[in-house]
Amino acid sequence: MANLESITDKWLYFMKHTNSLEVVPESMEVVPEISQAFTIANEANLTIDELQQLEKQEQFILDRKGAIAFSKEEVQEFRI
Repeated sequence: MANLESITDKWLYFMKHTNSLEVVPESMEVVPEISQAFTIANEANLTIDELQQLEKQEQFILDRKGAIAFSKEEVQEFRI
């Protein structure tokens, strides 16, 4: 894998080995699109229950981020 220098080489490796990869190799993480494609490929292999659980987790994270952003705004208004 050390000889994967061009983006084309990295994509070809990814496409050939997607089924056997458990994580995106470090040398390929520099291409955000490959990381995104890896995420999509993993989600495509999930059962409906697993996908629903993942969506719930993602929604929970988004809700927490929203609550934090709202709290920061409230603190800023309070300081003024």
